[in-house]
Amino acid sequence: HIYVLCGEYEKTIASNIEAAAADEKYLEYDSELGIYYVYLLHNIHFQIYGAFFSGQYEPAIRAANQMQTTVRPDYLLSDHPFLVNYLEAFYGMKAHVLIRFGKWEAILDEPLPEDPALFCVTYAVWQYAKGIAHAVLGNLEEALEQQHLLAKAVEALPEDRIVFQNDTRDILAVAGPMLAGELEYRRGNYEPAFAHLRKAVDLYDKLNYSEPWSWMMPPRHALGALLLEQGHVDEATTVYRADLGLDDTLVRPSQHPNNIWGLVGYAECCERSGDVNALEAIRPELEKARMIGDDSINVSCFCRLEHKCCE
Repeated sequence: HIYVLCGEYEKTIASNIEAAAADEKYLEYDSELGIYYVYLLHNIHFQIYGAFFSGQYEPAIRAANQMQTTVRPDYLLSDHPFLVNYLEAFYGMKAHVLIRFGKWEAILDEPLPEDPALFCVTYAVWQYAKGIAHAVLGNLEEALEQQHLLAKAVEALPEDRIVFQNDTRDILAVAGPMLAGELEYRRGNYEPAFAHLRKAVDLYDKLNYSEPWSWMMPPRHALGALLLEQGHVDEATTVYRADLGLDDTLVRPSQHPNNIWGLVGYAECCERSGDVNALEAIRPELEKARMIGDDSINVSCFCRLEHKCCE
């Protein structure tokens, strides 16, 4: 928890790999289904979160796959109802990984859960992911259909499905304006698009405190990327400064210091506005982040079509 709050994302990943390994050793001796599985998933969840903010696809997808093998369908069909409510939402975390790293075709290729009633949160998350992928790829009719399916899936969510401190209905409330914003953006309706994305930011900020945050990818990363693509440098600058914790806009757990996505976006803002001093102030952290993160990261969201040229 301290590592992620301080922007030490590599240490976040490493410490939670160790923690998950210790959990699995314990479960070798006591494998009875119970609350301990939530602790194991919490540590895997943190690996994904650390990999998100350090910009590393491989550890993120590895942890997401481990999460799916841990949340087995037979666990959810057991006579432990609380396990369904606590564990099921974790099964769909792979969707967030593929969105974060712009794996649009992989998202479209992913099959939906065979039992959408049991895997109701996972089902809704994949409807969202497929909608985003279709929108980014320019398949607007398909994206619109996914928007309708997402709304129905969220409406059908039971009240007892949670991710730690948050009701999954509140978490997936962020998905609606995120997808609506992407759709309007692809239609060329930029101001309505930005209005939807600002709403997503507001809903994200209002989620109950949790680490990792219950909605995985900060909407500010999409908002900032698309604002920059349309030349709104001043607002994008404000968005990235808040995300990075360079001002007091957000409470501490909502800040993501030194994350590569925010640093890349803010650096572009500084370059385009000619703010040499601000750029020099973040350059050491940006260079450190680039040494760790994937080479492909040159924008704060892969939903941005016009990528900044690599340096």
